[in-house]
Amino acid sequence: FLSHNVLGKKGWTVRYRPWRVVYVKFFNNKQKALEYESFLKTGVGRAWISKHVDFN
Repeated sequence: FLSHNVLGKKGWTVRYRPWRVVYVKFFNNKQKALEYESFLKTGVGRAWISKHVDFN
């Protein structure tokens, strides 16, 4: 995570650093990971995040 999120000098989220990992989930294949990422970006997925992930 360090080189990808902390050392970059440009991008959409560069001004919101430093990043902190609050949730990690591993997948057996890339397709399942992409499907889960898409789910998290939906309204239902964002509600799930709010309910299950502690950001403090």
